[in-house]
Amino acid sequence: MLQPGGRPLAGLPATSDLGRRLASAGGARRLVLICFPSGAPAELRAGLTRFQESLTAFSDIGGEVIGVTNARAAELDDLTASHGLRFPLLGDPAGGLLAALDVVAADGRVMPTVYLLDEAGIVRATYEADRYPNLPNPAAVARTARKLNDAPRPAAITDADWRLGPHDAAVTLIEYSDYQCRHCAALHAALKAVERDFGDRVLVVHRHLPLRATHPLAQLAAEAAEAAGAQGRFWAMHDRLFAAQDAHERDQLIAYAAEIGLDVERFTAELDDRRHQEAVNEDFRRAVAAGIKLPPTLFINGVPYEGGRTAEELCARIVAVLLSW
Repeated sequence: MLQPGGRPLAGLPATSDLGRRLASAGGARRLVLICFPSGAPAELRAGLTRFQESLTAFSDIGGEVIGVTNARAAELDDLTASHGLRFPLLGDPAGGLLAALDVVAADGRVMPTVYLLDEAGIVRATYEADRYPNLPNPAAVARTARKLNDAPRPAAITDADWRLGPHDAAVTLIEYSDYQCRHCAALHAALKAVERDFGDRVLVVHRHLPLRATHPLAQLAAEAAEAAGAQGRFWAMHDRLFAAQDAHERDQLIAYAAEIGLDVERFTAELDDRRHQEAVNEDFRRAVAAGIKLPPTLFINGVPYEGGRTAEELCARIVAVLLSW
């Protein structure tokens, strides 16, 4: 199955007119893509009827419904006429596009699957056959689509960001974090496993989100990371700060600077002068403006990650995203 945060719909192989039509179908609209097999049983056809009855709900939120099936033209005509379907049904009897959509089982069966895609063609939710053999409730899909209005969206990556990995990596991870936050430290450990296991296939971007009211040492720790970055050692200090957890007093930060080989005099002067306060504050302001309120917050290819924060869970999600490319 294509996974949330995987390749954009427009990235599917346009090996036919059908592929090109589907790749451009959503345009600037949200897209509900229903994949289903030929000879669909009555229960599944009833599921298609339910989506027909919900077209207004999707249209009201800027959405479009499209079906893709390996049925031939005659079956599509009969299905449209007998069930009064008014959303487009695209026939793919050869199954090439359905295979690219990762809904064809090893034995050749097309697995009923619904994808919800945002305006950029990114999968935001997947409804798989194992759980929804006769398609999900359209109202639940519409609610998820509606929630995209309120979902936080990270600002575009710029040269001002701290980045680890190639800019054209298949998977981009943007983390908003606080050095005094224990949950952030747990996510950091998982991200280190991702870096180790996936190498150049992943780009990691760090942004500061210190909760100054509850974590009084987090702001200065973030400024220490920026001061280390000014000497080309951001990531070394980044790792050291997470290892330290609550040990982020001024003298301790200076000791870490010596440990990682910084010019300690310069580091201390910049720390005491609050030279990098504005850089940290700018990250904080941009996060709040984007609707990101608490650390740790992680985005995978622009989609909020809501899974577990262990290395195993995060790596499993990365594998799933990579397999969808």
